[in-house]
Amino acid sequence: MANTDVHRVLIDTGASCDIMYTSMFKTLQLTEKNLSPYVGSELYGFNDSYTQPWGYVQQLVTFGEKEAKKTIKIPFLVIDCPSLYNCIIGRTGLAQLSTACSTVHVKLKYHAKDDVIASLNGDIEAAKRCFLQANKTQNSISQSLTG
Repeated sequence: MANTDVHRVLIDTGASCDIMYTSMFKTLQLTEKNLSPYVGSELYGFNDSYTQPWGYVQQLVTFGEKEAKKTIKIPFLVIDCPSLYNCIIGRTGLAQLSTACSTVHVKLKYHAKDDVIASLNGDIEAAKRCFLQANKTQNSISQSLTG
């Protein structure tokens, strides 16, 4: 993405849009000039709170390498809240990439150029660490609200 290798990307088949967190937005050295307006209400669900998106940013995202390479343009909704991830690829991006996802195998398959069926393997250990850290964070927030 923007000539930057992006790690800690959550593939979320339940997300209705593609999300970029402001930390990644800033890392890519994007500015308000790169944003298209977001027209809508605040969003609920990010860290159990409401947030007003900054807007949309279009980014070319390349999946894979060499003959497995495929680049698509994804409109990310930019969200300002803490996250273990840099971005979320949701149903819209996954549909555009024409993927088949396996959560169990932490794998994506998609059609690359010349009808090559490409595979991307996720890092199961990194996924476990993010999952455990997210649960710790959620538990500490819950305890501080009830305690």
